[in-house]
Amino acid sequence: MRGFVFDDDWDFSNWLVRRRIALGFAQDEAAALVGLPLSYFQMVENLPEVVDGDIKQRLIEKLAVRPSELLRRNRDQVLEIIAKRGYIHPRLFGSCARLQDSFDSDIDIIVTQTAAAKPGLTYLIQTEAEIENILSVPVDLVVAPVRPGVKFIKALSEAVSL
Repeated sequence: MRGFVFDDDWDFSNWLVRRRIALGFAQDEAAALVGLPLSYFQMVENLPEVVDGDIKQRLIEKLAVRPSELLRRNRDQVLEIIAKRGYIHPRLFGSCARLQDSFDSDIDIIVTQTAAAKPGLTYLIQTEAEIENILSVPVDLVVAPVRPGVKFIKALSEAVSL
């Protein structure tokens, strides 16, 4: 399975915890799913440097889920973040909107900015990061321009309401 690249052991551990939570699993449920004793699974989440590559690969494969499924399971939380940050009319585009996403796809979301949203790229990136933290997959959050160009019009044409 491609697409899962981690900077270090702690990056993997962070992904594992976020993915388990995004899937709605308690530690014992995730441990049973991947066939590990609970104590070992807890060690993987807390002391990832002691885990060998085969176990990491097994965890990645067993917890692999299409991003559209993660979004479906956590939709209300994502909508809450978007609204709290001052954005409205969230729409999916790209592979998730077409239901052609794979395990290593990202999630593309178009939003409309209101006066309540802070202007600037930093605020948008912080919002992306908050959603990524919930879903455990990369998210591209795009603010709908006032005057969209041809490329953006194509994205809007395939966009579906979140």
